[in-house]
Amino acid sequence: MRCVQRPALFDFSRAYTVCEEVIHSMDALAPVVDDVASRQQYFAKRYVDPNASLLLMLHGHVFQRDYRYRQALQPHRDYIRHMLPPSEYPDCPASVMCTKYSHTSVNKQRSPINCLSWARDSKRIMTGAANGEFCAWDGRNFSFEATVKAHDRPIRSLTATHNGQWLLSGDHDGIVKFWSSTLSLEHSMQAHTQEEGMATVRSITFAPGDGKYATCSDDSLIKVWDFETQRCENILRGHGWDVKSVRWHPSKGLLVSGSKDNTVKLWDPKTGKILNTIHSHKHTVLRVDWSPNGNWFFSCGKDQMVKLFDIRTMREFETLKGHDCDVTAAAWHPHHHRVLCTGDIKGQLMYWIVGCHEPQVAVPYAHESAIWDIQFSPLGNIVATASGDTTTKFWCRPLPGDTQEQARTKDQAMLETSEGMNDRAGSIGRTGFAALPESTLSSVLAATRALEDAKNNRGNVIQHIERRAPGPGYICKICKTPGHFITDCPHKDPPPADYLCFLCKTPGHWKNDCPTMQQRY
Repeated sequence: MRCVQRPALFDFSRAYTVCEEVIHSMDALAPVVDDVASRQQYFAKRYVDPNASLLLMLHGHVFQRDYRYRQALQPHRDYIRHMLPPSEYPDCPASVMCTKYSHTSVNKQRSPINCLSWARDSKRIMTGAANGEFCAWDGRNFSFEATVKAHDRPIRSLTATHNGQWLLSGDHDGIVKFWSSTLSLEHSMQAHTQEEGMATVRSITFAPGDGKYATCSDDSLIKVWDFETQRCENILRGHGWDVKSVRWHPSKGLLVSGSKDNTVKLWDPKTGKILNTIHSHKHTVLRVDWSPNGNWFFSCGKDQMVKLFDIRTMREFETLKGHDCDVTAAAWHPHHHRVLCTGDIKGQLMYWIVGCHEPQVAVPYAHESAIWDIQFSPLGNIVATASGDTTTKFWCRPLPGDTQEQARTKDQAMLETSEGMNDRAGSIGRTGFAALPESTLSSVLAATRALEDAKNNRGNVIQHIERRAPGPGYICKICKTPGHFITDCPHKDPPPADYLCFLCKTPGHWKNDCPTMQQRY
């Protein structure tokens, strides 16, 4: 018979002694750790990972027929694990509004951000800045990935193909460049010239099959191009002034454009014929875009209104009033055709639901300066906003159990900008906590110190972009003489008596002529 040796029992007294030794060792190292922590900045690294909700959605599709079989969410933190992607809430558009601040990203070379473009898989977002640089950011943890000196002049438009393989950028001099998915330059061409005015490429939009694309410019022209041959197939003439935005219908051969001549036009891109002209705005139209359902489109601009139109009746069916200044950016939700997000020149975000005339949610002081672009991620769970305050901010959906935050102030926006500057400056070689929902105390203190420095050196916060003289052939619309832009014309009308500059709150001058502009920008 073999004798099997019995295993020794675990010595709990020895384990207790070892634990005591470890605790005493940690107590002895505490002063050293505190000294290192006092010299090292710690940041709460926020991230948004949709994989868990996507897997839960696929699991539910096995036995759930529609949204009526979906588990209801309760206002408690335990129900975060039951959250689904925005596309699974067709009956509740309010649940897809991204109003919770998540992160601020700041380029190393600080410059106003003019445009954004998400990758097809929502894993990367590209930003175009006024200094001509691309900057790539991770779409989940919002960390810096790469920067590319793409243009010599400010980048004004940035659009990716529907298949995600190509990225097109347009700059202030009318040059359009083609970039691969690895951010390597493949082609460059002069899309617009200064023969009929400024050549700034304001918008680029692709046809549903990516075989054609259209560009618009301040020369009042819209050009339709073939993607394979890079040949201009048609030139659409009809606007009397700068064309600020153009969008291709998501499934049809139809273009909609908005212009500085206060009109919105519908075009046939093949024949170049104007199908309809809409005179609903009283000022410059800055943005137009189609709803995901293909039946509606919106237009917004400097008259502080957002107007909705139905192409089936060719009529305006709703006007959204809530902004008290120029509406500079807007975007439809990719999965909810009734949800619309808008941003204005004062940095305020608003969410609307078609059919409700009042804004559902307002986020004041989302940015310190004008919001130039708004883009939903393809999944619809994150909103990225680009602003003239040199930052890109990310907003996500509130989680179950989140308490209602206090009203935002301008100091809060400045604090977020300062925290983004610290995060960008210390992105190499610093320790971060990837899963904490809130900022650590040291990061808040560091951001507060940076905020005080920003207040003391206000002129260095935003880089001033030098304005150039107008190109040959440009004639001022007011005095009919060349040599200056219309905004610099000495013969332009003074503001009305009841007009107050919203920068210095004093009458007698327009906002662009405010003496504090040099200090701010």
